Amino acid sequence: MLFGIAWFALSAILPLTLGLVGSGAVITVAGAAEGPVAARPRLGESARQGRCLSRQEQRARIAAHAAIPLGKAVRAIKGRGDLLRARLCERRGRLLYLVTILGHNGKVQRLAIDAKTGRLVGSRH
Repeated sequence: MLFGIAWFALSAILPLTLGLVGSGAVITVAGAAEGPVAARPRLGESARQGRCLSRQEQRARIAAHAAIPLGKAVRAIKGRGDLLRARLCERRGRLLYLVTILGHNGKVQRLAIDAKTGRLVGSRH
């Protein structure tokens, strides 16, 4: 019984901690995420900072040519390190891919890529 509870807890938490499932996703008993998860503003996130889009909203923006696919956007950071996380967000009226990479020097970097042009527009270490 205790092993079953521990296994369930591990299978529900591990995908979230590894970034395999977005925050707020519904995890089934089998440990799989169900359905698209609507993007919610994070605690303390103001209108000026914007919000990140849900998967469904991302697909719609890409289909409407308001944003390029992530694969094309990541070309701007080629050679800088390994991609850890990427999100498509609206900030100050423009779409940006906010990416987190692990640089070759071992440091985590946060970069912003313009989702319309694919150009690197900012970085934070």
